[in-house]
Amino acid sequence: MLISVENITKYFGARPILKNICFSIEPGERIGLIGANGCGKSTLLRLITGQDSFEEGEIRTERDTVIGYLAQDAGLDGERTVMEEMRSVFRRVLDCEKEMRETENAMAKLTDHSDEKYRQLEARYAALNDFFTAHDGYGVEVRIRTVLGGMGFPPAVETQIVSSMSGGEKTRLALAKLLLEAPDLLILDV
Repeated sequence: MLISVENITKYFGARPILKNICFSIEPGERIGLIGANGCGKSTLLRLITGQDSFEEGEIRTERDTVIGYLAQDAGLDGERTVMEEMRSVFRRVLDCEKEMRETENAMAKLTDHSDEKYRQLEARYAALNDFFTAHDGYGVEVRIRTVLGGMGFPPAVETQIVSSMSGGEKTRLALAKLLLEAPDLLILDV
């Protein structure tokens, strides 16, 4: 079980918008949620993702379950290029790479490789490289380009400013970004 929703009740003021909602989602399942506008579909999804609170019931997830949520508002940074927006998924890995380069430069300035400072830098570099390698840092650019291509974006889009894209392109871009995060449970509110 990825997630279990048990007897969830949510009120807006005194009016119940959701009452005694129960379901579970198992690995590999694909589920569609259909209903009239204003019936609480987006509210339920916000409850599942922890973005809103509820008055009664319980939501349980399997330990370490990562939930990816694509809201109706894509939440992209319109000032970034497409590639900058996609790279933001890998901020920790790319920050690690930057620190690796800085450490390399600091090591290159030291001529005595037996010096304590050099050995400290060498140990720091090894730890950074272990993290970078474990998180597939060397494959980040390929992963981004593969997902963008799979979502129908040509290579030329990489330098395009996000705010200049159409609404449909932004939605596809937000989905591409979410796919790069590789969540266990993918929730799309579109």
